[in-house]
Amino acid sequence: MIEARAINATAVRADFPILGRTINGKPLVYLDSAATSQKPAVVIDIMDDYYRRYNANPHRGVYTISEEATAAYESARQRVAAFINAASVKEVIFTRNTTEAINLVRYTWGRANIRHGDRILLTEMEHHSNLVPWQLLAQEVGATLEFLRIDDQGMLQLDELEARLEGVRLLAITHQSNTLGTINPIKAITAAAHRAGALVLIDGAQAVPHLAVDVKDLDVDFYAFSGHKMCGPTGIGVLWARRALLDAMPPFLAGGDMIKRVRLHEASWNDLPWKFEAGTPSVRRSTTSRISGWTRFAPMSAPLWITRSRSCRTFPASSSTVRATPRSMAARSRSRFPTSTPMTWRRWSIARGSRCAPGITAPSP
Repeated sequence: MIEARAINATAVRADFPILGRTINGKPLVYLDSAATSQKPAVVIDIMDDYYRRYNANPHRGVYTISEEATAAYESARQRVAAFINAASVKEVIFTRNTTEAINLVRYTWGRANIRHGDRILLTEMEHHSNLVPWQLLAQEVGATLEFLRIDDQGMLQLDELEARLEGVRLLAITHQSNTLGTINPIKAITAAAHRAGALVLIDGAQAVPHLAVDVKDLDVDFYAFSGHKMCGPTGIGVLWARRALLDAMPPFLAGGDMIKRVRLHEASWNDLPWKFEAGTPSVRRSTTSRISGWTRFAPMSAPLWITRSRSCRTFPASSSTVRATPRSMAARSRSRFPTSTPMTWRRWSIARGSRCAPGITAPSP
């Protein structure tokens, strides 16, 4: 069971400048952190500090503020590596977000390794970001997409897993569903996939903000997540991957910083992780991971979900149930609101997440 603890809501709200707003004469209440979290003042301040004191390209200058930008950028990478227990900082690639991280794998590893007739296994609870890239790859090379089904409780039907993995080259799966809240047993699923000879890519956009993610313990091959869902800014994300895979993968984007030597007719690639970080990086955004801005919500998110479910009778025409179990923190939400429309009522800001997971059909009211 999830253990609730007392939260000083006033103190928490004070950390977030946007929550000082009033809408329709009431304090803003924000419940759409599954889409993007709000930013505490300390994160806003550190991004402002970058532009005020050491705005410069990292890795490319021998003057003071460029060296400071380089130090801040690489320090951020070290903190992220420690946060997910990566074996090396060379396995941490900065991207714009989870979507770009997954597309990086699709364009580089996918194009080089998925062939006509190969099978890619997904699940019915995947976000568009972990579905459409594989649709495009399958169409491009003639591969086949298959899907693990979900049951009426919003859980994967794992009794089918061993049989469905036969002949699969890649399993791409969410760690925690953005729509259902279901937390999938990734370590066990990964072990089964590896026994079948498949690699495993994890969409961790919802999991890293809520769970203690240890990529070495999970034993996955690729893990993607975003900063903006964990109190960091938009425009910064991470792809973690095994070093041997990254070494073998071709570059994703071409340009400055991802090259080691350039001639008129050829170029050689930079070392990891910079081989996958073409162009001027987002130093301002990445440096926020040096502070407590990129953080996990687990201690207070579970009670929030439970409180929300108990008070949903205050929302017109809506109801919700919560299964507070280790595998599912938040279960299905029934609503008469149109699927394509975010639910907004007075000062409350809530998004209907099912529009992002086409494999999930909302139950009838």
